[in-house]
Amino acid sequence: MFNLISALSRKQKSYIFLAIDLALIPMALLFTLVMQPLPEPELKILGDMLPLLPYVMLVTGAASAWLGLPMVQLNAYERYAVLLTAAVATLTAVTLAVLT
Repeated sequence: MFNLISALSRKQKSYIFLAIDLALIPMALLFTLVMQPLPEPELKILGDMLPLLPYVMLVTGAASAWLGLPMVQLNAYERYAVLLTAAVATLTAVTLAVLT
């Protein structure tokens, strides 16, 4: 496994991290729906929001790539990268709020 990861280029690794970040969006949304008391079941609400998720993921992925967030090295993750992460998270939340 280490050899496989070591053989990947930096760009390929950044694509993998971007895919992981985008996969976390529906999981975070489901976790949020589960933790809040709602009048309808969580899976029904998530199902109703399912058509919006590709747009949210597209905006998030574009913003993350534009800001260069997937290219940040983990050992160099400092204040500037945290601000970029907060900006992408805020944009994701605002996009979802506007679309719903």
